[in-house]
Amino acid sequence: NIVVATGDLVDRATENEYQLLRNLLSPLKMPLYLIVGNHDARSALRNVFSDHTYMPSEGFLHYTVEELTLRLVCLDTLKEGYIQGTLCDERLKWLDDTLNDAPERPTLIFQHHPPFKSGIAPMDTHGFDAGPAQAAIIRKHNQVICVSGGHLHRPIMKGWAGTLACVAPSTAHQIGIASQPDKP
Repeated sequence: NIVVATGDLVDRATENEYQLLRNLLSPLKMPLYLIVGNHDARSALRNVFSDHTYMPSEGFLHYTVEELTLRLVCLDTLKEGYIQGTLCDERLKWLDDTLNDAPERPTLIFQHHPPFKSGIAPMDTHGFDAGPAQAAIIRKHNQVICVSGGHLHRPIMKGWAGTLACVAPSTAHQIGIASQPDKP
C-alpha cells in the first residue's frame, strides 16, 4: 500500500500548515508521495518535507517512483499564483522523455489538475491548459494505465487519450455536477 496525495495539501502554503500536515500524516505506515496543487508552494513543501528524497531539490516537483510493481510518474502542474494548472514545454518534454525511458513498465500518472474538461463550468474555467498537448504524449505511450488527479473535489472517471483518466474526491468539501453547465 502507498499514499499519493495529489495536491492542495494545505490552504495557504505556509510552513506552519505543512508542519501540521506532516504531523497529521505521521501515523501512516506506508510510503507517502506528495504532489503540489494550486494551493501549494514548492519551497515551503520542500522545506518541511526535506526528508522526502524522491522530490527533486530544485525546479519543478515532478518525479518517478521506480521500486513498485507499477511505475509512478508524478507531475507538477502548479502555475504559481494561479488556480489554473499547466504543463509548460519543459514539463511536457520531461513527461515524454520519462515515458520513453520505460516503455514496457505499466505506468500510473498522478497530477493535481485533471487533463480534461469536466463539465463543471467554474472548475473548467480554472482547470488545466495543457490537456491536448499532454493527450498527444499519452497517446504515444501504451504503458500508461491511468492518469489520476484531484482539483475538482468530486470523483470522476473518463476515457481519455487512449487510457483512463480519473479524479479522486476531496478530503474537504465536495462539488456537485450542475445540470446547467454555465451555472456554479
